[in-house]
Amino acid sequence: MTMRKKIQKKKSRQAELLRYGLRAGRIFLQDMASLTGYIAAAGHNYNLGWAEYEERQEQTRKYEERERLRELKARKWIETKKIGEKLMVRLTAKGWQQVLRDRMRCTKTMCKDGRCIIVVFDVPESERHVRDTLRWILAECGFSMLQKSVWFSNKDVMDDLCALLQGTKLNKWVRIVVGNQLKQVFLKNALLRLKARQTAHKTGKA
Repeated sequence: MTMRKKIQKKKSRQAELLRYGLRAGRIFLQDMASLTGYIAAAGHNYNLGWAEYEERQEQTRKYEERERLRELKARKWIETKKIGEKLMVRLTAKGWQQVLRDRMRCTKTMCKDGRCIIVVFDVPESERHVRDTLRWILAECGFSMLQKSVWFSNKDVMDDLCALLQGTKLNKWVRIVVGNQLKQVFLKNALLRLKARQTAHKTGKA
């Protein structure tokens, strides 16, 4: 069995144990029991020692790190360079943009005093791909849509958002407003009224 298959089997087993409510200590016990069986099957008729267990875990950890680096490099999020015996790793511009998006989506820090961040953008029809990109980015960062060109978030992500927009060169199309919940509701109602008037005008009722 290859190292990749061993790791996949181990993760699958741990996920199954978690579903059955076993806590970390008992999952650890199951892991050691599995490795003991592996050593016995290899012809070593003795119990698993701590040194053997740590060595096996270290091999698994290094393999998983190499796999992660390989994946990140394939996505062009990092660049690697071998200097002597050391492997140097740095984030690419694309990698930093992904970090910022993930950080905004995962943060639990909320805006103070009931405030929210409102993003408004006005992109000409000739730059439709820019609008699609902006909407995709805002959705991935955890923003909610009030209207196709108006999005908001209650999370305190102003710095990361500005850095992301500058890095992707989308900031020239965007205006960012920090407001409170009342302004958010007012803006939503105003947009609904505007949309209703536009619909009425198209149907000849205005």
